Formats: sequence, C-alpha cells, structure tokens
Amino acid sequence: MTTLNPASLVMLMIAVEMRLEGATWKEIGRKVKRHERTCRRWPLLYIREWNRLYYQADDQVATRVGLRARAVLNRDLDSKNDTTRGTAARALNKSLDQRRALAAHLDAGEQWQAAQYDSRVIKMIEHVKGLPYEERMHKLQEALEQLRAGDDRGGGGGEPVASLAPSE
Repeated sequence: MTTLNPASLVMLMIAVEMRLEGATWKEIGRKVKRHERTCRRWPLLYIREWNRLYYQADDQVATRVGLRARAVLNRDLDSKNDTTRGTAARALNKSLDQRRALAAHLDAGEQWQAAQYDSRVIKMIEHVKGLPYEERMHKLQEALEQLRAGDDRGGGGGEPVASLAPSE
C-alpha cells in the first residue's frame, strides 16, 4: 500500500474534481503541473484513495441533485391530486430510509478513514467538502501551492508522486 503525502493527496483531489467535471488527463496534468501519463496512472496506483475521493465528490453532486428532487417532491405533497401526493410521500419516505441506512453504514467507514490521514488533510477535506466546484478547486489549488512552496511543516511522509516524465 502506498501512502500519499499531503501535496500528492491534494493533486489527487484536484484530478478527481476535474474528471467529474469532464476534464481530460492533459488538462489535469497542466493544472497540477504533472505529465498527463502520470495523472492517468493515479486511479490505478492509488486505487483506494482515488475511489474514496471520487465517490465523495460524486456523492456531493448526487446530494445537490437530490435536494432539488426533494424540493419538487415537497411541492407535490401539496398537490390537489391524491395520486401525486401519495407518490411524493412514498418517494420521500423511501429516500429517508435509504439515507438512514447509508449513514449507519458509512459511520464506521469514516472512522476508519479518519485514522488513515494526517489531521491537516482531514481538516482541508472537511473545509472544501460543501463548497461549489470553482471555489473548491481554488482552495485545493491554494493548498497545493502552499505545499509545493514548502509550507508542509510536518514533512508529509509517504512517497513522492510517481512521475518520471518531466512536468509540463
């Protein structure tokens, strides 16, 4: 298992965000100042971290969409049509049950994940978690620049980013 240092983890976070928005590996490489071949290997080299970050980011998108859907269902609860009201109520109840089951399942996983990362990285992840895409990318880019400038006071540990090719 490979442990990522904070700078590498931030680059991975940026890559995940950009991939969810449809960016190419070349665009990601330019953003994080790594060769596109290096970036393209990250999902395989750091499969656990990549999947965790990817699913967290994807979950945020799904949450935003779910909030909009719930707003429509809440509106439908006030419908004069009995069928519409009943369908909306059933959908909302099913959604609530699913969220509760998922939350119970994820609690144990989050406790385990928290033990895997440096507290600064956890704080950063929590800080950017609910921000809009552009603001999240800006904050991650700032953190990466600070880490590259040597502001990583704890040393970071782990391996350097696997990059044999020159950065663009």
